[in-house]
Amino acid sequence: MSDQLIIGFGFSLMPDGSPGTYNRELAHRILGDVKDNDVASLIAVQWEIADALWDIEPERMAMWESQRRLLVVQPPRISPADVRAERLTEYLNANLSPFCSVLSKEMSNHLVKTVNEDAAQVNDKLLDTLLDTLLDEPMFFKKFTGLDLVNLDRPELGRLFGEIRVLPRDEEYPKGLRRFQRVRINRLVMESIIQDDSCLQRGQYLSTTDVIHAALDHCCKVGFSIVKVRVVAHSEHVSRCLQQTREVLLSRSPTLHPQLNSVHADAEIPWDKNTAQVWCRSLSNWKKYEAKVQKWMKGKRSVR
Repeated sequence: MSDQLIIGFGFSLMPDGSPGTYNRELAHRILGDVKDNDVASLIAVQWEIADALWDIEPERMAMWESQRRLLVVQPPRISPADVRAERLTEYLNANLSPFCSVLSKEMSNHLVKTVNEDAAQVNDKLLDTLLDTLLDEPMFFKKFTGLDLVNLDRPELGRLFGEIRVLPRDEEYPKGLRRFQRVRINRLVMESIIQDDSCLQRGQYLSTTDVIHAALDHCCKVGFSIVKVRVVAHSEHVSRCLQQTREVLLSRSPTLHPQLNSVHADAEIPWDKNTAQVWCRSLSNWKKYEAKVQKWMKGKRSVR
């Protein structure tokens, strides 16, 4: 297998979970880089870029997937540790919200359809699996028209660190949501209805470091020997992506020194004031955000 690993770092997304202009451009850069170099690289990308890649060249994506050349770092799924089954059942039974009623009905219907299990006989241990499989339903969100998704608010950090979330419009998705968009949105639907962490934990935010570790873990799993690492990221984000990739590589294997560079790092992407993450809406917002992140990273390294 080729020795070149390409890591694509997503940059924000739209409030309805679609890729947005930034990730579409990054997807085009990845496709162009693979074509130009004509090598069988291993490609690891965040899910926002993956959805954009599937929009642009679905046949190529299917080929990469069948060849095990593609890793998608997905939105957070639901694990047993995320669900307190007894509390969740009590919450759904006691809550009079119409959205709770719809969610309970969808869970029951899905259970009968997928497990051939009567809803009255639901084993608590099935709840986390049930909720997780619902994440993959492309039309699930359509049952909750009118639901306000809970935004990401971090008051201790300020408005700059917020993220706006909205339910996709039915008419824009007649065939349902994209492959990974649905996982994100369906979980946000559940979290917006079940607003109690003791029943259902909030999904963990995917960091730059998480993406790097996922890519390297996959390389180990498939026996991929890394000689070159090419980073694809927004021009304002790429220096930190390179910095953190270098640090993670060193922490995992002090003797491993692959060639590390970026793809089209100087090519600018116009700022999008409608993107979900407030810190990604303008250059000034990004610089304020990045200054805080770099200060936090420096502090974290100093206590190692």
